[in-house]
Amino acid sequence: RDDGARGERGGGGGGAAAGIGAAFTGPEDEKAELIRQRKRKMEMLRRRKKRFAQLQAQAGVSAQDLEKLKEMKEAEAAPKPGAGPLKLKFALKAAPPPKPKGKVKGRRGDDEDDYTDYGGPRKTTTRFRGSRRDEILQEIIESLQRDRNCDAFNVPVTKKIVPDYREFVDRPMDLSTIMKNLRRAGGYDTAESWMQDVRQILTNAKLYHESEEEVLMRYPAIIPAAQYLVDECEKAVERRAADLKLADQFFDAEKVLGRPLSAEAQEAVDNVGKMVFPGGVTTSGAPVETPPKEEPREDDQPAPEPDGGFGGVPELE
Repeated sequence: RDDGARGERGGGGGGAAAGIGAAFTGPEDEKAELIRQRKRKMEMLRRRKKRFAQLQAQAGVSAQDLEKLKEMKEAEAAPKPGAGPLKLKFALKAAPPPKPKGKVKGRRGDDEDDYTDYGGPRKTTTRFRGSRRDEILQEIIESLQRDRNCDAFNVPVTKKIVPDYREFVDRPMDLSTIMKNLRRAGGYDTAESWMQDVRQILTNAKLYHESEEEVLMRYPAIIPAAQYLVDECEKAVERRAADLKLADQFFDAEKVLGRPLSAEAQEAVDNVGKMVFPGGVTTSGAPVETPPKEEPREDDQPAPEPDGGFGGVPELE
């Protein structure tokens, strides 16, 4: 920063300290904390003003243009002379019918279970609700949550912890959020979308801690930790590839990992495919379509046997 900005910041901080010191009568540590928070807020306000001025200069908009635009908006909002008082129109709507009492077919009450009155199970928002595939993905996330090297990614980054985090990251992600998505109905349709959220943690770490602009809390060590998390997750997926294939026939290891499986993992996936799919599987784990059976033609039908018993020999009396 230049000397002018440094002086502006110093002057603002001194004013904040003087204002708090004149009215505060508590302990010194609380007073210092209040002064620090006040300085941080003033610094964030200064950065926003500076950013607004940069955008205004890039767009070629002057202060006079903004003032004219404000006057035009006020003129449009003002009532026209001679128009009289504003009238409010209300649409008349019929009252809704009363809710039926008791148990009604097709309607779930507080005392009903997961089965309809017609005897069949209720439809959920996803075919993988409570499936073995989601259980395996949850086990992988739980192993990462227990890893001490991944502690920084267990909970969401809040505004209280990093005030300017959302200015650089549009789509926050953490392990607890991924776990919630796995447990709720309609979570992840495919394992690829689940892996994209895991990689989003590494993307967010680079967006904030490698930003060219100045940030409040820059920790370069976060990026290697996020890379470690992604690598461990990919290793766990490769170890459980056969189990995932057995739980989900649409699981494609190459799409999830973005690379081919190791020879050992690929052999395990192939063995699962041979058990589940008689036609075998491809290198990515997808089942091989078996050709349809040909219907027998009329020419291939055996000729009817002549009368007189087996092989045309007349029956003995």
